[in-house]
Amino acid sequence: MTKIAILHRKTDDGREVDIEYLMRLIYETLEEKEPDLFVGPEYLFYGVGHTPFYEEGKNEVTGQLAELSEGSGAVIVAGSVIGRSGELYTNTVPVLFDGECVNEILKSTFRPADKAFCNKDVMGFSQDPADQYGFSGLATGLGLYAQPRTVEIEGLKYLIEVCDDHPFATHYDFEGTGRDGGMFEGPRSVLEVDYQIIVSNGCALFHTPRERLFVKEGGLLIECNGRNPSSFVCRAQGDEIIPIYESEKIAEEDVKLITVDD
Repeated sequence: MTKIAILHRKTDDGREVDIEYLMRLIYETLEEKEPDLFVGPEYLFYGVGHTPFYEEGKNEVTGQLAELSEGSGAVIVAGSVIGRSGELYTNTVPVLFDGECVNEILKSTFRPADKAFCNKDVMGFSQDPADQYGFSGLATGLGLYAQPRTVEIEGLKYLIEVCDDHPFATHYDFEGTGRDGGMFEGPRSVLEVDYQIIVSNGCALFHTPRERLFVKEGGLLIECNGRNPSSFVCRAQGDEIIPIYESEKIAEEDVKLITVDD
């Protein structure tokens, strides 16, 4: 059995973030529900005045999350943290396990919602990851897209996508990939992850076609959405995505625990 805790929290609504409350909520969830995986929404953490954190503030939030993960046995994908690195706006999702930040996934698709956190001193990033990375050719593009967003923890592979990065990736013609490059073998074996997790703020994609997903046969697709707090969990099975849990339009529970048969 796998226990997944999903945080239903409205985000990017212009209010100040009560970080102390969120940390306490995550702590209580880990202590009382003992999940294997904790997932939060996009724009969950940001600085005073609805602005990006400077590096110190961002590191403090990540450090607190890492401390919460220590000894819990849970993989924490606790939503995104809004920050700035020099003149660059960043929207990143830290992945925490056993007291460490094992990866930080950067959102590559700059959308109008991201502009709410930018000011004249912070530049956004390209709306087109092709421009950002300067790649040419499908295989190279998929390689650059996939690698920073994947992490393996205790034998399980996770792919974390931030909102619009997910539909961008599904635009690739996976049928056009082949064995010649030694990297891809077809639409369902691009990554073959156990968990494909979408951390979003409005990107509700309950019906993404099976052939457009990176998750392996029997693996789970999970989305946590913050605009109208909601979530879903589905299993990849054959040519279908089988719903396991889909929250009501606006979830009433702060945290929903979903138990899935392995």
